[in-house]
Amino acid sequence: MPNWEEWSFVEEEEEEEEAEAAAASKKNGEALSPKSWLLPCLDKLQLVKCPKLTALPRQVGQQITSLKELLIRDASCLKIVEDLRFLSGSLSVYGCEDLEIVSNLPQVRELYVSRCPNLRRVEELGSLEQLWLDKDIQEISSLWVPQLQEQRHQLYGDELEVNEWLRSS
Repeated sequence: MPNWEEWSFVEEEEEEEEAEAAAASKKNGEALSPKSWLLPCLDKLQLVKCPKLTALPRQVGQQITSLKELLIRDASCLKIVEDLRFLSGSLSVYGCEDLEIVSNLPQVRELYVSRCPNLRRVEELGSLEQLWLDKDIQEISSLWVPQLQEQRHQLYGDELEVNEWLRSS
């Protein structure tokens, strides 16, 4: 989808109403109703060749509760992947030249990174077990890999497995 620039699920006005209802439910100790969750059975999502896509909608991280695998490939304008609290398996980012931040993915176990030369910050991946990096990103990853290794050691007392990702074009 080479011309896709913005991804949204609902109009802003409806979104604000839903947020207010969710806040009221939370305040009253109620759980959100199942109909408030988007794509309740989606467990694998691949976004491929979306060079103009600038952001993921916040609903992906807040309401797609069964998401296990997310692959983002050739989304060169995407700058941030964050707040995906339900993503529980793997995140693969490949050919995302403008990507700068991957943050707050508390359940992700595997992260694959290739051809993301501007990725300067990777943090808050508390369940990360394996990190796969292509050799082109080795130098820039030195900015954030030690922090991920330290986090893993503090939380679990073991080491983060860092591997070279050999990926074909």
